[in-house]
Amino acid sequence: MVYSLSEVVNGMRHGQLRLALEPQVHLETGQIIGFECLSRWAHPRDGLVSPALFLPQLERHGLIGQLTLVIIERALSIRSRLRERGLDVAISVNISSQSLLDWNFPADLLRLPRAAGGDLQGLTLEITESAELSDDSLSGECIRALKSLGLRLSLDDFWTGYSSLSKPHLDAFDEVKIDYQLTRHIEDDKIALAGVSSIHTFARMLGWRCVVEGIENLQSVSLLRALGCSVGQGYLFAHPIDEDDLEAWLDARAPKGYLEFLHQGSAAPPPALPLLDELQIASHSRSSVPIWLFDIDRMKMHWANPTALRLWMAEDVAEFTARDFSTDMSDAIYQRLLSLRELLRSGGTIAEQWTIYPRGAPKQVYSVMKASLSMDGHFLLEVRGYEGIGPAAAMPSGTPTADTLPNPSLAVHEDGRIYWRNAATSRTFARLGDCLFDACTSPADAAGFVSDILRHGSGTTDLRIRNHRCSIPFRVEGLRVRDPSTGKKAVVLTLTQACDIYGCSHRTSQAAPEAASLAGP
Repeated sequence: MVYSLSEVVNGMRHGQLRLALEPQVHLETGQIIGFECLSRWAHPRDGLVSPALFLPQLERHGLIGQLTLVIIERALSIRSRLRERGLDVAISVNISSQSLLDWNFPADLLRLPRAAGGDLQGLTLEITESAELSDDSLSGECIRALKSLGLRLSLDDFWTGYSSLSKPHLDAFDEVKIDYQLTRHIEDDKIALAGVSSIHTFARMLGWRCVVEGIENLQSVSLLRALGCSVGQGYLFAHPIDEDDLEAWLDARAPKGYLEFLHQGSAAPPPALPLLDELQIASHSRSSVPIWLFDIDRMKMHWANPTALRLWMAEDVAEFTARDFSTDMSDAIYQRLLSLRELLRSGGTIAEQWTIYPRGAPKQVYSVMKASLSMDGHFLLEVRGYEGIGPAAAMPSGTPTADTLPNPSLAVHEDGRIYWRNAATSRTFARLGDCLFDACTSPADAAGFVSDILRHGSGTTDLRIRNHRCSIPFRVEGLRVRDPSTGKKAVVLTLTQACDIYGCSHRTSQAAPEAASLAGP
């Protein structure tokens, strides 16, 4: 559909401009830290019209600047309303390159806060990578003027076809956004995954915040967190929300982290597991990422793509099974696979770090697992392995273990008494006694690990902890803190359901700075 300039202008004059807001989420905690404002045209005949169908008309006729100011004023008003309800978050607005060539644009922005009932603090202007940023143009002066107003500048659609690094004024930016066209391929394309990793490293070295767009599933979240990315937006968290519906959406969902909401935000029965048909397997066969299927009902490897076989240094699944995964399965592996079936039965994903030993040579593989059903109804564990990628860091010092953290986390005293646990711990263990040591199959090892953390500050080990069904192996990361109620030293433990199927590894404790406090009751 092509709209004339008069149609577009009349629509804007008659109040048909709508704003939709897409939340930006912290990938570790699930907390909302900002919103991107997107424009929509509520056409009386055609419904909501994408900006791609009407903004170019305004740009061609030099009218986009006026609309940009209207959008920013509305965005500031929304932010002011959010602050009144105690939510002080950033808000982002896309601006046209034409605005950077307007002498009056910075001055016009200064006049907006009074009308919008707010201020410019917390406003981020997103400038597309294709914008003209030459040294001798008005754009350079405009950028300097915008920075002097205290605004944050974001470079949008980064590395999607233009020579970003040759542009001047990059040092004025505060943020980079990784375009969805790159993000959507990271599960199956190692080049796209490497690209995201490189951009994140580039941004970190410049002190920029990195925002990843286009996140649509938990597998992508697992990978992005492993790369160290901390902020994202996409349909996994929410489709763009109409400005009139925003506060109702916040009332319904914001108190929960996104992982908590996805798994427990509704009383609806868990979704049926997807069927894995021949077309999907054919697609997996072409992936540059190792993918394999393990049939938990038969307790045998079901299928692997050629990339996985190269990772294992095996000619086929039969050779791999005979060499590295014999049918004489240990009880530890058997129980681990059963626990994975229970944990994945209601959907979702689990991410783990594995060490595999093809032909005796160790390889570190970050795995993302989900469940599916074969065409004959068998429970399949679908695994994607990413060689050389590992979790970015242990739990940062002083970070509160909030209920929104996806991993089970608990705080214990020196005697092993549990005085705090988060919601994920309660979900994982139907019953967990007051003393952690009593819940471990080897209490002496647990007690020794806690004592070691109290001496050295932090460390990592492997423990087996009983739940109501079986004993599950966990990778446990410990951090020394202070109990805020008593002031005494305590330990926060973060549990990752991780077990090297091909042989467990053990990392010894390393000294680390003591955290100042532990937030929470």
